[in-house]
Amino acid sequence: MKKFFGFTLTAALVVASFTMSGCQSQKKDVYQGNGKVVANLNGNKITEEKLKLLIQSLPPQSQQQFQSQDGKKKLLEQLTTQTLLVQEAKRLNLDQDPTYLVRRELMSNELLLNRYYQYVVENNPASDDILNKFYQTHPDVMAGEISYSAKHIIVTPKKDMKIFNSTGTDATSDAAALKEIKMLQGKLKNGADFAELAKKYSEGPSAPRGGDLGSFQKGAMVPEFEQALATMKPGEVSGIVKTRFGYHLVKLVSKTDGNRKPFDQLTKKEKEKLKGNFYRSILESTVNNLKKQAAINIQL
Repeated sequence: MKKFFGFTLTAALVVASFTMSGCQSQKKDVYQGNGKVVANLNGNKITEEKLKLLIQSLPPQSQQQFQSQDGKKKLLEQLTTQTLLVQEAKRLNLDQDPTYLVRRELMSNELLLNRYYQYVVENNPASDDILNKFYQTHPDVMAGEISYSAKHIIVTPKKDMKIFNSTGTDATSDAAALKEIKMLQGKLKNGADFAELAKKYSEGPSAPRGGDLGSFQKGAMVPEFEQALATMKPGEVSGIVKTRFGYHLVKLVSKTDGNRKPFDQLTKKEKEKLKGNFYRSILESTVNNLKKQAAINIQL
């Protein structure tokens, strides 16, 4: 099971050492475990059960190296070092440092949220029937990808290393680029052919192709470019679009709404993705319900 929230090996060992070396006033937060005591670290005892749980708390790729007898001894040596250093830090009252307290709170919350997500998964088995029902009642989940086919004319505000257009034009300032693109916009309004203008004046590598960018999925282009495409109909030419690359005139050739697969045609990987959406929806519903019941007052 993948964790819903990230957690690293280093963090796992640090939390383990915090837990083992907790002061007496925090004993209720420390799980001692049962069975034979395999280590006594300056007064902190570790049982066989606790050692097993400590190993299980590590990422799967790290657990293997601690399964053997030598591996367990190695882990206990690491924990001994950490425990002694943590105890020394407590002696210096570093556990009262505000930065430490905030970070400990965040780490503790992250651990508990990971456990809560595991609890949600354990108590909401996602069978094919349940996933199918969720898929049918949430048409926005894993919707088909939108794709575009478009052309553009681009004028950049800086000197280009290579000129792709046939006339060799190259604006070298923002003002010159804006003046150039406005001139081209005027030509288009007077009936000039988009592809021919792109070949003569566009400063991008698509110029020889008449500005043709081919087909691409939503999300492939910079936001400003796609915002223009989203409001256009096939055959339309946009107004002047400014991006970090320069000034564009965009022509939408075609737009395709991807077809959503039937549930029984989803691959194993796609079903895993759907399962993630299913559990995310449960969490979102839980959060919304908790917000309605909670007393929340944010004054920032």
